[in-house]
Amino acid sequence: MIGSNKQNSNGILVYTTGDFPYGMAPESLVRQMTLGFKNHNVRVKVIRLRGESYGLYNDTEIEVSNFLFSKVTKNELAKFTELIATILLIPFSVLRNVLHHRYNTVILYGVEYFYQIFPFWIICKFLKIKLIRITTDYYRVSTVVPVWWKKPKLWFYNFQFKHFDRYLDGIISLSTYMANMAIANGAKAEKVLVIPHFIDVLGFCEDIEQIKHNDRFRIGYCGTVVDLNGVFDLIEAFLLVHSSYPNTELFIIGNPTGNNLDRIKAMTENIKESVIISGLLSKKEVPKALLSCNVLVNPRKSGIFAEAGFPTKLGEYFATSLPVISTKVGDIKNYFTNKKELILINPDTPVEIAESIIWLMKNYEEAKIIGKSGNTWAIDNLDYMKNTNKILKFVQL
Repeated sequence: MIGSNKQNSNGILVYTTGDFPYGMAPESLVRQMTLGFKNHNVRVKVIRLRGESYGLYNDTEIEVSNFLFSKVTKNELAKFTELIATILLIPFSVLRNVLHHRYNTVILYGVEYFYQIFPFWIICKFLKIKLIRITTDYYRVSTVVPVWWKKPKLWFYNFQFKHFDRYLDGIISLSTYMANMAIANGAKAEKVLVIPHFIDVLGFCEDIEQIKHNDRFRIGYCGTVVDLNGVFDLIEAFLLVHSSYPNTELFIIGNPTGNNLDRIKAMTENIKESVIISGLLSKKEVPKALLSCNVLVNPRKSGIFAEAGFPTKLGEYFATSLPVISTKVGDIKNYFTNKKELILINPDTPVEIAESIIWLMKNYEEAKIIGKSGNTWAIDNLDYMKNTNKILKFVQL
């Protein structure tokens, strides 16, 4: 058993800037990763650096605690004070957990800035335990610096990637793009591991039947409803499809807000009865919603954001065994063959999305075979048990 050796018996301490165990894509990744460790008989604890965001019940049997506050801080001054306190207290948090509970590996998720990571590095070196960072995306400047007075954050963000990641004991990247960046910046290739995601492929739709609510051909999207994810390209494509095939409907599984919601309403005003928006759904409701569709679409737009990450939704799509349409961005264009595991299209092209949907409608028996092949690929490459096993071997380097 993997968990029987000395390296793993000491356990893994995970620090995350997200919530745990439920929420959005970040929470899903950390949950499945830590469940994988637990199921491999490795002791694991999660510490939420910012406290709870969603307040959802922890039914994982994985120990979790908050670093300073129980809830995410909203006030900007309070956030700054919390940041300073966090930087100062990180060494004591690690020291306490290692001395009392004998963890020997620290994994950081969503911890992006040098001023956050350096205290972890200092104490891990002192204690002679390993420090591993997960790199998920390379964020746009506007994401790192939402307001002018936060410009110093950009320097610390870039400094970590360019000059300090090389000194960590390991980098786990969700994409080849991020892995190559780490190596180009001086990290040793043997200290960089690419893992696209951690998905419970076999259990995601377990005991859930595909239930159709009407005779319409349903086109589904699940995820954050923003322009970068290509939602509006998909809506444009659906308008083209619906004009020739009125017995179709678009199902958006997500919770658009503000300008994004207004934009959707404006675009679909004339066919609003054929566009359904679910709002936020629970973990158990998402598989049911996905299985109510005939085809699932990942319309992510082009750009560094798309090149650097692997979309959670794609793994969950594959878990349904439904046919999938996806834009050729990031590792997607490297992993897959068109009409084998999914339908590949060029990004930023609503017309190609529409043409692919129509092809699937006309060739649905072949499409179902493609869906099964996608599911097989996901079992081999995204399964959380297999991928956490890779990490356990990786940290023994």
